Amino acid sequence: RDQEHPAASSCPPRVAGLREGAHMSSRIESLRAACCQPTSSEARVMLRLLSLGSGGFLVLAGLWGGVTTPLLGGGLIYFIGAAYAVLFGVTVVTVELKDKYKTVSVYYAWLDTYLKFLMLQSGKGAFYLGVGILVMFMSPTTSLFGINNLAAIMLAVVGFLHACGAQLEHTRWHPHDSANGSACVCRFKVIKEPSSLDAGSLEPVPAADGLDFTQPINPR
Repeated sequence: RDQEHPAASSCPPRVAGLREGAHMSSRIESLRAACCQPTSSEARVMLRLLSLGSGGFLVLAGLWGGVTTPLLGGGLIYFIGAAYAVLFGVTVVTVELKDKYKTVSVYYAWLDTYLKFLMLQSGKGAFYLGVGILVMFMSPTTSLFGINNLAAIMLAVVGFLHACGAQLEHTRWHPHDSANGSACVCRFKVIKEPSSLDAGSLEPVPAADGLDFTQPINPR
């Protein structure tokens, strides 16, 4: 049977190759959208993964710096920077994970109550950028650069990306409105509220005293 139909055995690999090519093309398109379209869903997912990675790396760097500073030296400022790195790194991870896990839900509820600006992308961007710059300048005394400083630079870059993404979300450029000098388009939807009285269904309401003024008055 295999000799009678030689094309039947070659068809499945060809179909598999076409499917693999389609999957590869979709992955390339998703990667291109994540890198070239800041307002796309792929870009948001990539930015969230970068935020989680930079926050987790900041926690690990702070723990490593806090443990090694008393042993290998580095100074009090670098030790304080390591403590800041742990605290702010936990905050970054909590903000990105939100209340999906019980381990961070309590801290997230506190942040949602007292630090509302962290719930906005622009607020997160400013916070990440400020924390990154703060910890970046807390270098050890034994060297010019430490692991805390590297993690802080990564967080500052992610914060800058958050701020740029929030700005692009706020003002989306529409090419057909460039002639009018308008960069932000506001669309309004007029909603007609239902009314119980229409123009054709208006009927005279009888007076409370029984007098009817809709009929002509006949003089006696």
